[in-house]
Amino acid sequence: MEVRQYIKWTAAEDPPKTGAFDPVSGFPGDTWYEDRDPAGKRYGHRSGSYAECVSINHYEDSAGVKDCANGAKFVGEDKPVAAGSRTGKWSFELRAVDTASGKDIGTPASVAIDWNV
Repeated sequence: MEVRQYIKWTAAEDPPKTGAFDPVSGFPGDTWYEDRDPAGKRYGHRSGSYAECVSINHYEDSAGVKDCANGAKFVGEDKPVAAGSRTGKWSFELRAVDTASGKDIGTPASVAIDWNV
């Protein structure tokens, strides 16, 4: 099982200006995308080219020790400080994924931010 973070923005807006969603024309609004950093790393991946086991994105064992391969607890942090435009409405979801089947497990946790308010 892995945790994944997804993001979407309103259709009239450009993607977050972090360099992670370039070229802009390849990422139309009102579509869920797996969130990523400018290097293409993505939250919650345990292994593979998208994985990154760092202080703001890792798994821990029951003793609180970093264990990205086998830890049961995901520890993640996201601060869109370099986002650029910050207009429109951005939605975020955390999903648990059964990596064997590729299917979501349970109910996603969601939050929406309206930058125009």
